[in-house]
Amino acid sequence: MLQREGKSVETLRRYLEGIQTFTEYMKAESPDIAIEKLRGSSDITEKLDQYVNSLIAKGFTPINTKAHWFGVKKWLAANRVNGIDYAYITRPKVAGCIRDRIPTKDELRRILSNKITLRDKAFFIVATSSGLRVGTLATLKVKDYKPIEELGMITVEGGPNRKLPNGKSFLTFITSESRKVLEDYLSTRGTVDPSAPLFAKDDGEPMSGYVTNISRQWRRLIRRANLSRKIDGHAFCELHAHVLRKYFQTNCKLAGCRPDFVDFWMGHHPVRQEEYLNNSYFRPSTEQHLTEYRKAASTLAIFEMADMASITELPLSESEWQGLKELLSLMKQGKVTITQ
Repeated sequence: MLQREGKSVETLRRYLEGIQTFTEYMKAESPDIAIEKLRGSSDITEKLDQYVNSLIAKGFTPINTKAHWFGVKKWLAANRVNGIDYAYITRPKVAGCIRDRIPTKDELRRILSNKITLRDKAFFIVATSSGLRVGTLATLKVKDYKPIEELGMITVEGGPNRKLPNGKSFLTFITSESRKVLEDYLSTRGTVDPSAPLFAKDDGEPMSGYVTNISRQWRRLIRRANLSRKIDGHAFCELHAHVLRKYFQTNCKLAGCRPDFVDFWMGHHPVRQEEYLNNSYFRPSTEQHLTEYRKAASTLAIFEMADMASITELPLSESEWQGLKELLSLMKQGKVTITQ
């Protein structure tokens, strides 16, 4: 059953094509059998997400993928298929190219040092070194964070307001400087219950549902730093809040971190079939995660390395310079201490 609702014949045709591609994806003889097989799936949301990504993997254009998926959505609603977390499912978008950019370290220092509250500094420095979405950060609990060696680790559990279904999770890390700022912020709140929000409004309430205000505060910060240049022909600023996530991915990959680790830390969803297989079997140990993350830790640091430039002017040989870097790395990990 599919209700037309006044759509054009061409739109209806594409919707019907969507039902056809979904029926083929489910390897069913008819749409009715496909929908029954879907209802019998252990995770309906994941099955639908895989269907959308299968279209992308086959080379469907964004507009065709969107039309097919919308047709399937209408069909599922008409047949009263419930229990679907539509927010989790990959949403095909048809949009123009926005020419944003990632900030430099100097720009991040200016943004995070100019008339900023400790909470906002902690929020945005954690966003920069973890790669997490602003909306995800706003819903974290205190129990989701823990220190691990010289770094911090954040676990993101699936559930409401997340692009993950219940029972699924991923983890990411934050640099030592981000850990210090975050823990300084938490200390100002006194004894905090593990179920309390990691980042809270002044009255202690969660920041979830507060994403618009977070983005507004980011715009205030970049204006104060004189970095609020708009993209030509758009209302967006070059340095909108989401570029912190792009900053993380860019610097992790340039530092030599394996792409599958980086995508895992960011909570990215695999697209191609072979990536789904990799995601199902990707189970590195915590120590392997730490080894990969440490490759980018100094690159992601914003303030810790600010005074290091002058050291490179010292008359050191290449081997001496390498030894100095290794010593600094061991000191950051707490494996070497200097006493008088």
